[in-house]
Amino acid sequence: MSSMLSTDTFRSWLRSEILKVLQKKTSHPPFIIWCDPSGVWKELLQKAAEADTFELWADEIHELLLREKFCSTPRAARVIWLPVTRDEITYFKVFELQAESVMEMSLITALSNFGVEVPSDQAVTLEPFLPSHAKEWLDYPLQHWKDNLSKGQVKTSLVDDDHFLVALASVGTSLDTIITEDRVSVLSRRAVEDFGLPPLPELKGDNGFPGLADTDAWRQQAVASLLVTDASIKHPMNVPGDKEKIIATGASREQAMKLLTRWQKQIDLVESFETLAVKADALTTLQYWAKGLDQLPLACNSPCIEFTLFQNEVESLAKLGSFDDLATKLESKIPGYQSHAQGYWGSRAVSRVPWDKLLKLAKMASLLKEYALIENSWKTTSDSVDWFTTKGWEVDQVGEELFRENVDLGEGLITIRGKLRKAYSRHLDRTNQKFSDLVANSGIDSIQLPFAGDVITPVVEKASSKDPVAILILDACRYDLGCRLAALMNQGEPTKRATIKQAMAPVPSITALGMPFALPGISSHLSVDLTGSPANWRITAQGFLGDLSVASKRQEWLQKNFKLKDSAFLSVEHVIDHDSIEQIGSKALGKLVFVIGDDLDDHDGSLKPFGLDQVLERYARAIRRLRSAGYSTVAVVTDHGFFHWEPDADEVQPKPSGDILWSSRRAIAGHNLKHPAAIACTVTKSEIECSIPRSISAFKTYGGLGFFHGGATLQEIVTPVVIVQWPKKAQKIGAVIKPVTQLVSLTQKIDIGPSAAQAELFGAVDENLLSRRVVIKISDPASGKVLFRSKSNVLVEPGGTIQSVEVVKVDGAEAKVGAKLDIVLLDSDDEEVLDSKQIDLKIELDEWF
Repeated sequence: MSSMLSTDTFRSWLRSEILKVLQKKTSHPPFIIWCDPSGVWKELLQKAAEADTFELWADEIHELLLREKFCSTPRAARVIWLPVTRDEITYFKVFELQAESVMEMSLITALSNFGVEVPSDQAVTLEPFLPSHAKEWLDYPLQHWKDNLSKGQVKTSLVDDDHFLVALASVGTSLDTIITEDRVSVLSRRAVEDFGLPPLPELKGDNGFPGLADTDAWRQQAVASLLVTDASIKHPMNVPGDKEKIIATGASREQAMKLLTRWQKQIDLVESFETLAVKADALTTLQYWAKGLDQLPLACNSPCIEFTLFQNEVESLAKLGSFDDLATKLESKIPGYQSHAQGYWGSRAVSRVPWDKLLKLAKMASLLKEYALIENSWKTTSDSVDWFTTKGWEVDQVGEELFRENVDLGEGLITIRGKLRKAYSRHLDRTNQKFSDLVANSGIDSIQLPFAGDVITPVVEKASSKDPVAILILDACRYDLGCRLAALMNQGEPTKRATIKQAMAPVPSITALGMPFALPGISSHLSVDLTGSPANWRITAQGFLGDLSVASKRQEWLQKNFKLKDSAFLSVEHVIDHDSIEQIGSKALGKLVFVIGDDLDDHDGSLKPFGLDQVLERYARAIRRLRSAGYSTVAVVTDHGFFHWEPDADEVQPKPSGDILWSSRRAIAGHNLKHPAAIACTVTKSEIECSIPRSISAFKTYGGLGFFHGGATLQEIVTPVVIVQWPKKAQKIGAVIKPVTQLVSLTQKIDIGPSAAQAELFGAVDENLLSRRVVIKISDPASGKVLFRSKSNVLVEPGGTIQSVEVVKVDGAEAKVGAKLDIVLLDSDDEEVLDSKQIDLKIELDEWF
């Protein structure tokens, strides 16, 4: 056949893209990691690799064995296939950064790059069939794909898969509203012959259709067969007892499972699947089968199986007394929990089984277990700081999650979380006890870190009209929060934009001292004292008479030393909420601006109950706005860190004796201070003595879970400096709406992508391009009212692939079926219009109400 010899086939295109990477001239033979969690690429890669075109590793072996194989095999250009997402790579993670490319893409995205555009309103219909078509048409030319796939010509029978699925899913609806009378027998035959399901009941109505009650009973029986068959596939060594409901192995089973998968992905039919699945479960013994399993199978599609398995796990974990036993079991179950968290009832159902929460707790336990007794290896304060700034901060991120209030956890998970909270608290105490001992023996100065102001001095000195700088000064930004903020700024960028540098807070680690030491170029000129009665901190600098512990005086010093306008001092709120980007830009305010944010430190000693994700995203948005305003460099500094703690009675120590001038929960300053256990040092840049309780102990507490700072734990005294830099000529990536013509659902997915999409899968990305966050709005041009909007903003990345954005109906939206609506893609930060199209409304807006 001539098409077999064509050079523009999918096989030849795939080979070409892979060989472009593998034939690169590099210091070491390049290799590709190909992530394929759904398993659609394995056979395609095997076929592409035939005739020794390239070396392919595609054995389904444990990642630990794969890592050993990789280390023991001579380095060569090859493709390494992994049946997981990029985020799920575990033991092979260490080699991810060495890969020339890490691929994770859908067939629809690959076909788009090949040259086949699949309209988003047909994607749901086509997606289940793409893997088989890709295998069958692997050696067909591009034009064949365009002619036979892009037009959606997949099924042409009297009752195609669309009609069959609607007939099966439309619980409470008579068949006469779905198909014509002459097709009832075809529907029944397809149920038996193509899908292995029960036949339709005999005709009982005068209209030639089964009665509604009988039809709904058939639907429940058919779904019961689907669920029991699915369970038998997931646990073949111990299949359910409902053997008469198991579809026989073969084409019918394969088609039935594809139908089930498709049903779960079709948004307008999901509600009916969940309704029928619950009723179908009652016709089976699946709940008792799941209760008796001694091993966790793969995720199943039966709701009663998933709820029962989850309850089994929680009850089993609750019986484990020690943290070591709990962590060991949780860690061993991570792959299984991952499977269930990604399954239908764990990820997409309306009434979800909280596997994702159990998975998160398991990963937290694994990290806590990994760093148990890590402090035994520390010999110096530098050892402690090095571990904390490279790995240890991740444990604090876990701690933040554990202490976040989450009313949706349920009693079983709350019990597990409580045990992990105690484990984190012990870790916090244990590591800082060792750190305190090292500091007490070697002194605070042995930490050997600069103050935050010294770190940003070179950045500030380089500020110019051509390279303006913004300094974001945050109150109480712990090191792990700085790392998370940097990760937010690097997300979606073609190269690393944000880097982390280490600094230290003064002692005591409080705002009054920390803020002056965060000022650029001044730390060596500062003097710290306590004056008045009661004593207050007073920080002065050579040549400046003002008290720098006062915010207005710090601003005065900055204006004097850097010749700044009054308008060069902004709040985070002003940056985010200002209508005009130009008015906060360098042309309006000057080459150097300072932005103040204090969302993290509540100054009342209590824990924020909602966690810190929202605060960090707010700061990230402020930084993106500053970038849009023309500041090519943004540096983030802070005054001190903090930790959360609920001290026991024996962890509240008596105050030291001596002449106490100033006191807090975590530090006391004065003269002739004596304490049998506390760290004795001097206040930074002062002759005043300072007494700090060791580890996370306190001199007093307010009761409850507290927000502590002022002392010398790693969390309080080691602070982040985040420096974000972009090219001077940088510009945001454009974004476009992919072809879509109709709005057919109240919750529909719209495909978007970068406007400058790469023709080559592995081509270099222009580092001058910046990512951007976008939203979609669909409005009625006649009234101007927004009818639909995206549920959240979406990140568009330079070199990124097509992604689906879910839009939902706005409350009160009104428009007639057939109306032509405007669909607009907007930048979420400044609402710049990036693309727009017209779309036809094909659904009643009050259909579900």
